[in-house]
Amino acid sequence: MGWNNLSHGKSGSPVESGIVVDGLDYSYPMGRRALCDISIHIPPGFTALVGENGAGKTSLMRVMASLLEADRGKVSVDGVAFSRRTRAQYRRHIGWMPQDIPVLSGFTVQEAVAYHAWLGGIPKNMVQVRVEESLGQVHLTDLAHRRATTLSGGQLRRLGLAQALVRDADWLLLDEPTAGLDPRQKQSLVMLLQELKGHANCVISTHDFDYFDALYDNVVVLHAGRIAWEGTVNAYLGLAADSHSSPAFAAFDAILDGRVSPE
Repeated sequence: MGWNNLSHGKSGSPVESGIVVDGLDYSYPMGRRALCDISIHIPPGFTALVGENGAGKTSLMRVMASLLEADRGKVSVDGVAFSRRTRAQYRRHIGWMPQDIPVLSGFTVQEAVAYHAWLGGIPKNMVQVRVEESLGQVHLTDLAHRRATTLSGGQLRRLGLAQALVRDADWLLLDEPTAGLDPRQKQSLVMLLQELKGHANCVISTHDFDYFDALYDNVVVLHAGRIAWEGTVNAYLGLAADSHSSPAFAAFDAILDGRVSPE
């Protein structure tokens, strides 16, 4: 599979490289505000998006994936600003993995990935190659002909990752990929993600504070629909000085308690 250049942009400008969100507001259909004045530049690499339940993580991820339309503001990926006119072009840069992996009844693992290749506009003559490559990357080749509905929780997460990878997109947006996994399944998935480091850009929304120093380059903390903190993982973990708990959780706790200021 031909991996994408992590620092490219149409003009080579560092401003264009990455995901840029500017002045973004989003409200739920019943009117409650989910995101308020979000402005952030997510650079290439692996970024953790953390926050309490209801902080707005999934809403922000879905807006960046072009699955929700913001009330106000702009979002762009590697210089391509999202609009109704540029929707197809924008989506070519994004591979999306939701928390709940959708599986169509009767589909095999191979067919479930091929379906997402078709949704992503992959040329017909390239679908089989992309499917085989994606299944190989997530170690599901041996299960290609098994019914997707029979997969275990960990296998289903790997299927979801293959469905995101098959588009050969510049960015992967993964919503709570370790949620509901047992410790061994979680470790297996994290090892897969570590294999992607240096080859893919990922934004991962998570409640999981394990593996922060090994997996992430940058961290964004959301609180009540606003950016509470953003910076490098080293700066983030440095907020947990003298803590007896997990450094990643201690840093998160310090930010929400107001003991540190935004970067």
